[in-house]
Amino acid sequence: MGATLSAKKSYRVAKTRIGARTITGNFPAEPVPAFRVLAAAEEKDVQQLLAEAINLLFERKGVAARVPAVSGRRGRARAPERK
Repeated sequence: MGATLSAKKSYRVAKTRIGARTITGNFPAEPVPAFRVLAAAEEKDVQQLLAEAINLLFERKGVAARVPAVSGRRGRARAPERK
């Protein structure tokens, strides 16, 4: 039989990732810049925009679950505006 997994992680996990799982996909490269521009225009990060899209899909399909639209940023300061 296979080895059992230990309940304790041997590495540190960010508090914002505890209890969270990753949802990923591979898409053509062309729409990625437009997606990032849309996120920036709405003053959101990509994670927040993805949560919004998933929630719209859930609503459309009649799924009661919701994904919290929490920022994936770690409180990083924004780059200074260019003049």
